[in-house]
Amino acid sequence: MYRLFLFILLLLYNNSSLGKKLDDIKSYCINNTCSKVIKKINVGKFYFKARNCETKDYRKCQIWFGTPKNKLRAGWVKYYRLINGPMPLKLNCIMGQPIWYQDLTFPNELTKNYEGIKTLKKFNFQNKEKVYFNRPANETFKFFSSRDKSFGILFSKKDRNEKKKNNIYIFDIETEKMRKIESECS
Repeated sequence: MYRLFLFILLLLYNNSSLGKKLDDIKSYCINNTCSKVIKKINVGKFYFKARNCETKDYRKCQIWFGTPKNKLRAGWVKYYRLINGPMPLKLNCIMGQPIWYQDLTFPNELTKNYEGIKTLKKFNFQNKEKVYFNRPANETFKFFSSRDKSFGILFSKKDRNEKKKNNIYIFDIETEKMRKIESECS
C-alpha cells in the first residue's frame, strides 16, 4: 500500500513538472510558431523561394533555391528549415523530422510522452523556419573554408511512393560552391 501511495505521488509530481516544461515551450513560441515563417530570402548570391507551402498538403509545396551556378528546385516538399548558423549536427528528431533549435536546449523529457509530441506538433515542429533561434535568418557561417560565407537549407520531401528523403544543401554565397549532405534524421 505504501508503494502504491508513493507511486501515485511520484506520478503526480512528474505530471505537474511536465506542465511547467510545456509552458516553457509556449513562452518561446508565439501564435503557434517559434520564429517568422520564411517564404523568400536572398543572402549574397544565394536565393530561396517557396510557393504553395502554407497548406498542410505537401504535394503542392515547391521550393526554388541555390545560386546562379547551382539552381535547384524541389516539389512535394514535406518541410524545410533554413540553416542560419554552423551545421546543425545535434537537432532532435521526431517522426523523421528535425525539430527545435540548435542553439536552445531541447526539453528531452517531452519526447517520451504523447503530450509533449502533441505540443511540438501544434507548433508545426518549427517547419518553414530557421534552425538557429537566436541568430538572424540571413546569418552566414563557415563551412568550405575559414574565410567563406555559407548558407544552407535542410528539407524533406516524399516521392510518389511516400518514401521520405531528408537532404542538406550548403552553398558558399560568394564563390557559389555547393555540397549536398544526407541528413542523419532520415
